This record gives sequence, structure tokens and C-alpha cells, in this order.
Amino acid sequence: DPTTNFREICVLQGRPGDAFATAWSSWNDSQKTKGKEISVFPDPSKKASYFEDQLWAVIEMQDAGTDLENTKVANVWLAWDIFWGVVLALGKGEEAARFEHRDLHMGNICVSGLNNAAHCREADYVPASSNRKLDFTGIETTLIDYTISRAEMGVPVSAEGEEDVAYLDLERDLALFEGDAEEEYQYEIYRYMRSAMYLGEPLGDLWERWDEAEESGRTWKGYHPQTNLVWLHFVLHKLAEQIEWPSSGNHIQDSQAAQRAEELEAALLKVNRLLDPEEMPQTGLRSASDLVVLALDEGWLDKEDVQGRETAPATKTTKRKAKTTRSQR
Repeated sequence: DPTTNFREICVLQGRPGDAFATAWSSWNDSQKTKGKEISVFPDPSKKASYFEDQLWAVIEMQDAGTDLENTKVANVWLAWDIFWGVVLALGKGEEAARFEHRDLHMGNICVSGLNNAAHCREADYVPASSNRKLDFTGIETTLIDYTISRAEMGVPVSAEGEEDVAYLDLERDLALFEGDAEEEYQYEIYRYMRSAMYLGEPLGDLWERWDEAEESGRTWKGYHPQTNLVWLHFVLHKLAEQIEWPSSGNHIQDSQAAQRAEELEAALLKVNRLLDPEEMPQTGLRSASDLVVLALDEGWLDKEDVQGRETAPATKTTKRKAKTTRSQR
């Protein structure tokens, strides 16, 4: 399941314990290091922050692994499995619930199945079979945090059969679209997403074409799966930044594996061009589902990949130490 699973919810009363206060402090320190906003909640280690009868809703979710902000994607095998795992998750969400994630930065993509996330930053994973089309590394990809996502709940809310839609009206918090892209490319993606939603063009100038946007009748409640493609552009961009290109010269001794790595790189570069925000309106791609269809037509994936394999994915059989470089935008 490419979405995170709910386990349990309970209600607690009282001030937070030491473990909670330590976790709060650690998270804040991490945010400060990254230059990001700290918690809006008061320091739980201070008695004045909360009353003795404070109520808490505690939600337990399944462990989805390590988020990509804290995972080094060292080579094309991992990048391929992660990227197409995300594409398939979005495509299935579109088909099942007309789903748009709308906030798919690297912190909202988790990967499990890595024996040691820190070790994989320095490891060169060579797949057990270089002939397969997916599951080279045995990892599983999960999308998390649906705070501003959009999905149809499958529950009629009117006599006409109109379905209930879970969504957030992002026009009520325009600060989301005002971040500094010089600081992080992610902030540009929110603006691309907004233009894609209103105009069908990620690079469309909403300032110049606002009258057209209003006349379009489009709102955040509507279904605009091109936003998923905008985020897939971002995901692939961030993955490509981390790979040492070309893989054929990246300590892969097996000639067949090296050739396969070059083929995967060529496919990713082609997808990267198709997802370029400037080119996207001309490609004919309008959703993650469209990209899945293209992948099947091109032979990048097969039907088993899309439907899900019944057997466990191959495990990593060979690991070689390799130095990796990371380009900066």
C-alpha cells in the first residue's frame, strides 16, 4: 500500500512527559539547522505551557520508513525505484479517489526496506537481476501527510449523487505561494501548482491572467491532476541532483548491469524533459496516470509493476563502496 496506514487513536490528559519534551526539542533544533520554521506549540518542558487537564489526541500510524530528506539516493537503481514508486502511488490514487497530493516534497515521501539508511548514502547497490523493470533494490515507497491533499471520499452528499470531497482551499493561505525559491526550489513548485490548477500551465502568469483564472471556474475543490505532474517534476529533479552520472562509470563492474543503468538513466532523462514545467502543456500528459500509460508503452514498466507483484521483491545481493557527489541547484 503506497499510503500510510492508520493504527490507533487515543485521548490522553495532562502535561506531556519527558520523552515528548525531548522529541519536541530535537525537532525544533533540526528545523533551525535547516532554516525552517519551528513548532507553533509551546515548549512542553515548561509547566506554564499546558494545564494539568490538557487533553491530547494521539494518533498512531504505521512506520513508513525514512523520509527522503534524510536518505541519500546514491545511484540510478534507487532513484528509479523511488521515482516510479511515487508515480504509481499517485496514479492509483487518481484512479481510486481522483487524488492530488499537492505537497509532495521530499519530507513527505518515505522509503522502507533499506537495511541502513545512513549506510546507503555511501553504498552502490547493484540489483540481483538487471533485466527486471522495477524493484531493483527491494525498497517500498510511501506517501505521507495529506494535510492539503484533495480526494473524493466516495460518500454521496446530495440527492444528485455529488460526492464528498476532502480538500483545503489554498487561496485562504496565500503565504504558501510566497516562499523564496532562491532558498529552496520547493517554494517555486507551489506557484507552478497554482498556475497549473487555474490555467493548465505551470508557468502561466497568474498576475497577468487573473481574470482568465477567475473565469475558468476552477477551484481547489476541483480535480486537477496536472498538479501531481508538477510535483513529480520536483521529485525527479531532487533525485537527479543526488546521482553520480553516468552510472556506467560509477564502480559498476558488471557490464550488463552498467548497460542497464545507462538505459534507466536515458529513460529518466526523457521523463525529466517531459515533466519540465515549460514543456508540460505540450506533451499531452495531464496526470500521473497518463505517465504510467506512457511508461507501459515505452517498456519502462510492465503490467506486473502497475498491478503489484505477488512475490517479494529481489533483495540487494552486492554492495560496493562508492563516493557520491551531490550537485546543488
